[in-house]
Amino acid sequence: MRAYLWARLHDESAVYCAAELRLTPETNPPRDLPVLNYFEIDWWQWVGFVEAGRVAPSYDGDLFTDDLKVDGGLGLRLMTSRNVVRLEWAVFDEGSSVWAMFQQPFARCAHAERQPVV
Repeated sequence: MRAYLWARLHDESAVYCAAELRLTPETNPPRDLPVLNYFEIDWWQWVGFVEAGRVAPSYDGDLFTDDLKVDGGLGLRLMTSRNVVRLEWAVFDEGSSVWAMFQQPFARCAHAERQPVV
């Protein structure tokens, strides 16, 4: 969950739900700025998201309903030089957090060998 420190929610069992809305404008204003033109921005997106989750020592019925942690936020994503750059700001009841990331989650490495299909 993006609003919490990476080691804050840690236990044997977890429940996680998320929803994202990605909006890709038809125009590309960053390309019109001389400084940003150097980065070869192919597209950009505004992202809104909400997440809910919880951890516990074991799975039970209460894991899905009791004391769920919820956060939400906004983000900006840029496709530049064949890489996705993400900047996201998330808020929750105790404060907020900012994340800067490269690549999409679960991205396959370009140099990974292809395995034959059997």
